[in-house]
Amino acid sequence: MKRWPIAPTLVVLAATAFGGGVMVALATSHDERDPAPPAASRDVPGVVAIGRPITPYPAGDPATGQIELRIADPTGGAPLAVLFHRSQRVRQGRTIREQCLEGGRERQLRRYPVREGGSCRPSTAPEPWSISITASAGGPVIVNGWTSPRVKRLTAAGPGGTFVLPRSEHGAFAVAYAATTRGRMVLSATLTDGSRRFFRSQIPPSRRPDGAVTAADPGGLPTWFTAAHKRTDGARRGQTCLQVQQDDALHETAPGRRGGHFLAPVCGDLSRAPVFARTVQLTPSRRPSTFGPTRFAPRRTIIAGAVSDDVKSVAVSSPAGRRQLPLADAGRAFLAVFPAATRPAELTLEVTFDNGQVKRFPNPVAVNRATTKNPTPRLHGPVSLRQDPAAPRRVILTARLTAPVTKRFEITFLGREIRMRRTGGPNSSPVYRGIYDGTRGAQRPITRGRLYPFSVLVCNDICFRPGSHGTIPARATYARLR
Repeated sequence: MKRWPIAPTLVVLAATAFGGGVMVALATSHDERDPAPPAASRDVPGVVAIGRPITPYPAGDPATGQIELRIADPTGGAPLAVLFHRSQRVRQGRTIREQCLEGGRERQLRRYPVREGGSCRPSTAPEPWSISITASAGGPVIVNGWTSPRVKRLTAAGPGGTFVLPRSEHGAFAVAYAATTRGRMVLSATLTDGSRRFFRSQIPPSRRPDGAVTAADPGGLPTWFTAAHKRTDGARRGQTCLQVQQDDALHETAPGRRGGHFLAPVCGDLSRAPVFARTVQLTPSRRPSTFGPTRFAPRRTIIAGAVSDDVKSVAVSSPAGRRQLPLADAGRAFLAVFPAATRPAELTLEVTFDNGQVKRFPNPVAVNRATTKNPTPRLHGPVSLRQDPAAPRRVILTARLTAPVTKRFEITFLGREIRMRRTGGPNSSPVYRGIYDGTRGAQRPITRGRLYPFSVLVCNDICFRPGSHGTIPARATYARLR
């Protein structure tokens, strides 16, 4: 995955070359005290290790970058490292120069294809730091990033102690926690003007937002959660939306037990109806759509929704009995997960109001779901990639949408934003095509592949979908409609 520029008060956490991971976002704060004075100065085997600058040496393919930070694997594996390199891309005719930091096993970074970009940010970005956190099954949890010269001191407090983090020639830092480590870590940056920035994360990281409601999985898999929020712009302005997701179990090695699944968002207008709900029968699929499911998804029956302030309680009845559902602090969402043997027709949703009135909704497959009058175009089916027979490094991208795009449609492929232009098809299923010219940057052949689709809910939103087939790098592609 790529890392993109972030706002001064928001830290975007993304999976980088350290390995597949989870992506979450947390806010930073400015007015709190340093969590603890620095005490620990050495790695704690089996718990934590910090990155230390080394004498830079050329690396990458070609060797235009340099490895300048090394981290010992806290569990004794091959050493980790950080590679610095520069990149540039063209957007709307303007060249954007970037500096990139790639993390991974040191032996692999020596061959990293630097001309294909990576985890980059503009060289002129005004933020004092950027942070990413990555974790993969069985591997360490890596917190790494970049600081500007405005950061005078950087500390990390968490399992194993508190460290002053040294930084490399270009401001890179890293700290690695063993996969078995559990706890909470805090990064603290002291700026030259005396102000401070803080970043917090659970170890291992979680995508679960504050105030979410949870539901245990009936098969003992990772917990499910959801939170509702009211949209303030776009085609769903004024509606309340939620999305059901599942925690990640990064310590699990079996794909079917790692969790991380999610359902399509559902929305309702609580100003018109006091409750909305959706019941879904989740089954595995070898051809996932925008929001899954993958072939490793468990078979479950899931009901989720949200209620207005004049609702006192929510319950759901099934053949196994009646279940009182807690309401989330975030948006008053509710959630229940049943075994696949429980069919939606066997469920009854029961809503109790403050005045004592009770409403029941049998077979709650779609209760007061809201639609949009002018839905945003979505990708219909996968984006196809075809190698140009006349030019081995040219790739033709073809996408079919559910409606015409009124402004601009771009797909970022291998670090370059490709302008997609309409080539045909009816308004109900227009076809767009763009060309990636690998002769302008990519120095290795592009093989054929197929990407899963991804879509947006409202204009100006970005929806990132890391799934891919073949040898097309999953971290390199996302779509943007605007």
